[in-house]
Parts: sequence; structure tokens; C-alpha cells
Amino acid sequence: LNGVDSVETLVITTVTAANSAFADSKIRAAELIFYAGGDQCDYVKLFKGTKVESATEFAYSRGAAIGGTSAGMAIQGPFVFDACQ
Repeated sequence: LNGVDSVETLVITTVTAANSAFADSKIRAAELIFYAGGDQCDYVKLFKGTKVESATEFAYSRGAAIGGTSAGMAIQGPFVFDACQ
């Protein structure tokens, strides 16, 4: 992976953490972002409208690769099945 030279794991379990300056700066600077599987409803509840969402969009717009498995992949499309019901 050209340009990817380090790895950091962010465990974001609250909306407050999803809106933190720390998460925002790490995600904006990322060369690759990978969202793990789990419950996509959790991702939607925690990330929608937060700095995590806007930072991910920013990173993508400047060429960062975005990936994920299962729920982490399901939240990335233009239409999201949130599994909340």
C-alpha cells in the first residue's frame, strides 16, 4: 500500500468520542480507513452527523482508501441499511 506507513486503532463507543478533536484529526490525516464488522445500527447511531462522518468524507475526498467488513462495509454506500428496527 503505497504511502501507508503506520496503523492506529480508534475504538469509538460514544457520540462524544465521535465528535472529539482527536478522532477528527486522526481520521482526516488517514491514508486508509477500515471500519470493522459489528452492528451497523451502532455505527449509524454513533457516527451520523458527527466529526467521524465528516472526517471520513474529507479523507476520501483527498484520496484516502475506505474499506470495511460486514457492518463496516454496509455503512459506506449512498444508501444505508441501518438494521436499527
